[in-house]
Amino acid sequence: MIARDDEFARLQAHNAELERVVETYRRVFEHAPVGMSIATADGVFVDINPSGLRLFEMERDEVIGRTAAELRLDEAQTAAQAAELGAELVTRGSIRDARQFFRAKSGALRPVALHVDPFEVQGETRYLSTFLDPTERGRAEELLRASEERLREAQVIAQLGSWDWDLRTGAVSRSAELLHIYGVTRESIESSNGLSSDHIHPDDRARVQAIVDDAIKTRQGFSCEYRCVRSDGVRLVQSKSRMVLGAAGEPLRMVGTVQDVTERKLVESRLMLADRMASVGTLAAGVAHEINNPLAYVISNLDLIAEEIRAMSGDPGPGRLQELSDLIGEARQGSERIRKIVRGLKTFSRADAERRLPLDVHPVLDVASNIAANEIRHRARLVKDYGDMPLVSADEARLAQMLINVLVNAAQAIPEGHADRNEIRVTTRTDTAGRAIIEVRDTGSGMTRDVQARIFDPFFTTKPVGIGLGLGLSICHGIVSALGGDITVESEVGKGTLVRVALPPAPVDAPIPESAPATPTRARKVARILVIDDDALVGKTLRRALKDHDVTVLSDARDARDRLAAGERFDLILCDLMMPEMTGMELHAVLSATIPEQAACMVFVTGGAFTPSAMEFLEIVANERIDKPFDLKTIRDLVHRLLG
Repeated sequence: MIARDDEFARLQAHNAELERVVETYRRVFEHAPVGMSIATADGVFVDINPSGLRLFEMERDEVIGRTAAELRLDEAQTAAQAAELGAELVTRGSIRDARQFFRAKSGALRPVALHVDPFEVQGETRYLSTFLDPTERGRAEELLRASEERLREAQVIAQLGSWDWDLRTGAVSRSAELLHIYGVTRESIESSNGLSSDHIHPDDRARVQAIVDDAIKTRQGFSCEYRCVRSDGVRLVQSKSRMVLGAAGEPLRMVGTVQDVTERKLVESRLMLADRMASVGTLAAGVAHEINNPLAYVISNLDLIAEEIRAMSGDPGPGRLQELSDLIGEARQGSERIRKIVRGLKTFSRADAERRLPLDVHPVLDVASNIAANEIRHRARLVKDYGDMPLVSADEARLAQMLINVLVNAAQAIPEGHADRNEIRVTTRTDTAGRAIIEVRDTGSGMTRDVQARIFDPFFTTKPVGIGLGLGLSICHGIVSALGGDITVESEVGKGTLVRVALPPAPVDAPIPESAPATPTRARKVARILVIDDDALVGKTLRRALKDHDVTVLSDARDARDRLAAGERFDLILCDLMMPEMTGMELHAVLSATIPEQAACMVFVTGGAFTPSAMEFLEIVANERIDKPFDLKTIRDLVHRLLG
């Protein structure tokens, strides 16, 4: 009895499962949006769904038990068409997408795409027929085309192309906008197997290929930026991808997007420059203070020297000579302080294109702390705890901007007064991964978790209106991320904040800028030197500095042009870059076209390249340059080196 009960239970479970399957089938059959019917091998209808009845314009009891011929559904079908369908069913075992006309009960002809598939029911063959209204399919296809067109329009607006790479076959499909971004035709790029790199700037190809290879190896997506070379110029694009894996985790396809980010990068660079200028404005009072202090005793000492010289008569005596020497030395120290402040500002505010070079972070930290000094000194002690760290590959101005923002934020987190009780500690070291670590820890007010979660969001700030735009830390995050590093924050309310920046080391094969070799302060050869500067005092200074040479000083580049055109020749030409009547750039262009050997002898003496044309000129010209203010040793060593 127990066995019979078990068998009965199994039968009940089987019947319940069968009823569930039948109910599922019935729901699909009844609610299908296309006409469906089931017929015997003789063509007698045994079932039909509501969509099929609407197509035939009949009731269910009119259809069941009758054939298509009896219902006059196939009156529009010729004998040849019927024979062709029968032959297809016999040879293929099914009918696919046969275009037919059924005559509805009203007499109207209904076009359909007919599909027929056989199946077995208790040993008997049944045929499932599907009647798809081509007009419905046409509407669906039209909707699909409209959707694809909207996608194309969206890609054009966003300047975003897409691609799909089959890793098994190497075939790649690309959207029209992708081809437009690359500036290529479909025929030229699809002749290659896999992702083509012909359109990528030659200097970027190896890096991009390494990123793609690593993504395939690690079975992950990638994100990178590179330059795209087109017939109308060079564009900057950003490519992102993700990996499509098979059931066993094997890589099947890689799909991705490419976006033209040229304009966005231009806006970002202007925004970064605006942020630097805003920071300089915030620190202007401190900078003025830093400059005015050494300038005060430079001027005073020079006045005292002048008085002493006027008062001297006969032998001045060793005591007075020592006093003069001390005054000159103090003035020299003050001048050096001013020069460092000005150079720091020039580094920070530079607006030219980003140039990544292997850098020692410590001098950049010193520049940043000098600029931020006035913000810090009234709030906290600045402690530098420098350790060993590798060179990093970075742009000096961008790195300085990031460090200044971090230092200023640390200072502004501490109320003014009681500077002796608070501290901003700058620590540098190397972590276990070989990265350069910069930590700025303050004893300020700290942050809540909610504030910490948003500090890198653009335009988020907790400072009063007019103090900040909320861009500083957002831009810091962007700068550090672009360098392949990380910036993190640890903070506790009432206990202060720690900002940690981790930067990857510069590649071992990266070129390190060479400093000029040490040379004697005196040149061995008397040379003809032409000095061109619209500031007469600069010309006099250079003449005195190079008094062992035959020096000619002119204040107008046009006079130099005329004298050179008349046949005068010089071993070296020290020329100011920016002058009112004729610039050093313009003189260089004239000499390059007429007397190229004299153009090659030019050295540009500049107080700063403040125009786009000047910055571009200094980027491409091969001539030496020297920045104002300069000291005697620097100018004499340069002349000695160039004269050999």
